Order: sequence, then structure tokens, then C-alpha cells
Amino acid sequence: MEETRKHSALKYFRACNARFLRGKRTSPQDRAPKFALLTCADSRIDPRRIFDAKPRKSFSTRNADNVASSDALESLAHAVETGAEAVVVLGLSDCKATKAVLAAAPGYPTNSEAIRSHPKDARDPSAAANVHARATAKELALALDGRIPVLAAMYRTETEEVEQL
Repeated sequence: MEETRKHSALKYFRACNARFLRGKRTSPQDRAPKFALLTCADSRIDPRRIFDAKPRKSFSTRNADNVASSDALESLAHAVETGAEAVVVLGLSDCKATKAVLAAAPGYPTNSEAIRSHPKDARDPSAAANVHARATAKELALALDGRIPVLAAMYRTETEEVEQL
């Protein structure tokens, strides 16, 4: 069973890349991102699609609940060095990671301390995600020494709208 799932996923992965290669028209060396994005790894978010960003025009860093981890910070600093003009911290209105942390889900491993440190009094997951995105944007602005603007925004899963916070 496991081997069948693995084979099926790999076959799908290869087919997707083959479709991409058939439609490819630009040089991969042409890299000038307009913005960098720190967002949740949730599969419901496709950053390039929701911003209608052309290839190589955005730089995405993703992890559970858009946490400004050291790895994320290194990636975003690289994006700034390659030309990104702004960083957007994109929260998710229906974030499962935030819900798990607020519910004190047993054994919830990743980033939970960073998530818990931001929401403070927010017990509603959407409100907590807003507070967390804003606080993360402030952290990143400090870490990037104010070199470029860092904005907080929220992706509303129910409408697919992005709202600047």
C-alpha cells in the first residue's frame, strides 16, 4: 500500500513538472523578486496564484503558522539581497497550526512557543492569527534592520481575499 502511494505521488509530481516544462518560456537565470513572502505551509495557500505573480517575481518562505524562525529569516534575508522590495507576512484566517496551539493540542511540535507568545488574549483562531502575523512582521522588520518594508496581511480562506493588517 505504502509503495503504491509513493509511486502514485511520484508519477503525479513528474507529470506536473513535464507540463511546466512544455509551457516554459523564460530563462531561469532572470531572477528579480518584487516581494518576499513568509506564509503558512498550508496546502490551501498557493502564493503565486493568489498574488497572480509571474515566475521569479516573488520569493516564498513557508512553515507552520508563518513563524519567523532562524531558517525563515535567513531565507528572507537572501530574498532581500536578490532584490525583493518588501516582505509580506501572510497569516491564514483558518490556520490549523494556530487552532492546535490555542487548543493546547497534545504533542503539537513545531513553532508552538513562538505562536503562543504572540496571541496573548486572542482565543479566537482568526483573531490570534491576525495578532501573530502583525507581531511576526514587527520581528522581521527589526531583524532586517529596516532595510525594506515588512507588511502583515491575512489570507481569508473563505473568500480567498488578502487583507493588509
